Amino acid sequence: MQFHVFLVMACAVSLAQTQSMQAQSMQPTGAEESSPSVGYDQVREILRKRCVTCHNPDEMRGDLDLKNMTAIMAGSSSGPVAVAGKSNLSLLYTAAAHLADPKMPPNSPKIPARELDLLRRWIDGGLVEKSGDNPTHTSVQENSQGDSTSDASTFAAVRGVLQPSAIAAIDAHPLNDLVAFAGSDQVVLMESDSGKMLGGIDFPDGEVTAIRFSRDGKTLVVAGGVAALSGKVVGFEVATGRKQFELADETDSILALDISPDGSLVAVGGPSKVVRIYRVSDGAVVHTLRKHTDWVLSARFSPDGLLLASGDRFGGLFVWNPDTGEEFHSLKGHTGPVTSVAWDLDGETLLSAGEDGKIRTWNMHHGQQTSQWNGEAGAVLSMARSSQATYCGGRDRRLVAWQSPEIQIASSDFADQIDQVVSVSASGCVVASDASGGLQVLDAETLQVKHRVSLPKSSQLLDDVFARLDSAEQEYVALRREQRTESNDISQSDVETSDFDTGTIEKAFEPALNASVLQQQLTLATEHVQQIADSLASLEAAKSSIETQIAAQRQHLDDAQQLVQSLLVLSPDQRTALLESKAQQEQLLQAANDMYAQLRLASDSKSMSPRAASLLMELTNEFQQSLAATKTALGEDYPVSRLQSKSNVQ
Repeated sequence: MQFHVFLVMACAVSLAQTQSMQAQSMQPTGAEESSPSVGYDQVREILRKRCVTCHNPDEMRGDLDLKNMTAIMAGSSSGPVAVAGKSNLSLLYTAAAHLADPKMPPNSPKIPARELDLLRRWIDGGLVEKSGDNPTHTSVQENSQGDSTSDASTFAAVRGVLQPSAIAAIDAHPLNDLVAFAGSDQVVLMESDSGKMLGGIDFPDGEVTAIRFSRDGKTLVVAGGVAALSGKVVGFEVATGRKQFELADETDSILALDISPDGSLVAVGGPSKVVRIYRVSDGAVVHTLRKHTDWVLSARFSPDGLLLASGDRFGGLFVWNPDTGEEFHSLKGHTGPVTSVAWDLDGETLLSAGEDGKIRTWNMHHGQQTSQWNGEAGAVLSMARSSQATYCGGRDRRLVAWQSPEIQIASSDFADQIDQVVSVSASGCVVASDASGGLQVLDAETLQVKHRVSLPKSSQLLDDVFARLDSAEQEYVALRREQRTESNDISQSDVETSDFDTGTIEKAFEPALNASVLQQQLTLATEHVQQIADSLASLEAAKSSIETQIAAQRQHLDDAQQLVQSLLVLSPDQRTALLESKAQQEQLLQAANDMYAQLRLASDSKSMSPRAASLLMELTNEFQQSLAATKTALGEDYPVSRLQSKSNVQ
C-alpha cells in the first residue's frame, strides 16, 4: 500500500509541474514578439514533406496545388486556402492543425508543433516569399552590373566517404578527356586517361542522381535532391564551376536527364511518371509528357534536337517532338525496365537497352524495330554508344563491347553488378562503375583495365559517428539519472506520509462503545475506502507511465547497442572507445540493480507492480547482455551465469 501511495503522490506533483510549465509556455516572450518574419523559403520543405505528395500539378486532390508559392496563392476551386495575416481563416493552417475539416494529412496525427508554428507565423506575417536576406533564384543570378555571379569560382576539394557506395551517375565530356561522376553531395571531375581527380563541384540540394554535359562541352547539368521530397537541376560552367542556371521544382528524385543540343531545353523524368521539358532561359515548363505508366528511367535528345526518347520502368519506350510535346512513336518490345537509350550520330536510329537483357535498334522513319540481340551482361543497367561500338553492363557483372549485333569485340568481368557505363571518345577509354562504388577506366577496344579509382575515405566522418555515439550515451545517462532521482523523491515522500495514513485507517476500525461513535467510525472508514479506491485508480495510471518510461529506456539501450555494433564493424581498432563503453555499461547495470533494490525496500513484494518489476528485470538483463557482448568483443569472458541465477531467484 505504501508503494501505491507514493506513486499517486508523485503523479500529482508531476501533473502540477506540467501544468505550471504549460502555463508559462503560453505566455508571450519578448523574443517571440520580436522574432523575424517567416518566409515561404522556410515553410516550403514542410509543405513538400507533408502536403505536395497529394497536392501537385499531376495529382491535384481537392483541385489544390501546393507545389509553389504561385499555386498556393491561386487556392482551390472552393476559394483561397491561405489568407494573409489570418491563420485562423486559412484552411492551409486550420486543416493541418486539426482545427477544421478535412483534417490533414488524412487519417494521420497532426504534423509536429514546430512545423505548425512556422506555418502559422508565415501566414500571420503576410505570406512573404523570402525571410531575412536570403533570396532564392530560379535562373541565372546577376549582380547590379548585370554580370553573372556565383559563390564558387574554383573547384572544391573532393569529399571523402565513410564507406564506398554505388555511384549514381556518370557522364563523359563530348570533346575532352574529362569525366564527371556523383560524389558525396558533389560532382567529381576526373581525367579518364590518368585517373586523376581534378576537384569537385558542390551540390547543396541533396544527393546527385543524374549528370549530363552539354553538346558543346561548356556546361555541366546536374540533377539531384531528396527522394520522395524534392528534385532540382543546376547548370555549372565546366571551366570554372560557377553556377549558370537553376531550374525544375520536382517533388521527387530526378532519374532521367538530358540537355538539348542547342542548350535551350532540359528534359527530366523520374518517379512522377512524366517527362517535363524546361526552358533554360527562364526555367518555365514548356511541355509535360504523360504517356508513361511507371518511373521514367532514361531520356535523350537526338543529335539534331528534333526528337526526344524516353524509357520507363514498365518497358514503355516513347519518342516525342520536343517542340510541340506530341508523341512521335510508341515503341513496343521491351519486357522490363528500359534503363538506357542512345542515338546514332545521324539521328535516324535509336538504341535502347533494358533489364530484359536485350539491346534493340529502331528506325525513326517507320517507328519499327530493326534488330535485337542479347547483350550477354544479364539485366542491362547501363549502355553507352560511341562511333565504333556499343557498350553495355549489367547484373551479371560483365561489361561487353559490341561492334554490331553479330560481332562482340571484347568483354570484362567486374566484382559486382555494373551500374554506369560511359564512353570517352577523346581518350579512347570506357569508364564503368559497379555497385561497390569502384570506378574502372578501360581501353575502349580491348576492355583491359587502365586505372581503378575510388573516392577517398574520410576519418572526419568516422569522428562524427563517434561524436554521435558519445552524445547518445550522455543523453541516456542523464535520463537514467533523472529517473533515479525521481524514484528517490517518491520513496522519501512515502516514508513521511505512510505512518499517518496507516494510523488513520487502523483507527477507523477500533471498537466503538456506542452506536453514534460506531457510525462516525464507519463513515470515516467509508471515506478512506473511497480514497483508497481513488488511489488505486491513480496507481494504474502511474504504473502505466512507469512502464512506458522503462520501455523508452530499453529503446535507448537498443539504439546504443546498435551504434556500438555499427562502430565495431566500421572501426574494429577502436579498443579505447569500447573500454569506455564497457565502464559505462557496468555503471548502468549497477544503477539498475540499485533501483530494483530500492523498490523492494520501499514496499513489500505483494504491493509491488508485477509489470513494473518484470520490465525493470528485463532492462537489467539487457544491461547484462550488452556488457557481455562488449567484453566478448574485447576478448574477455564475462561470468553472466551468476547474474542470471540471481535474476531467476529474484
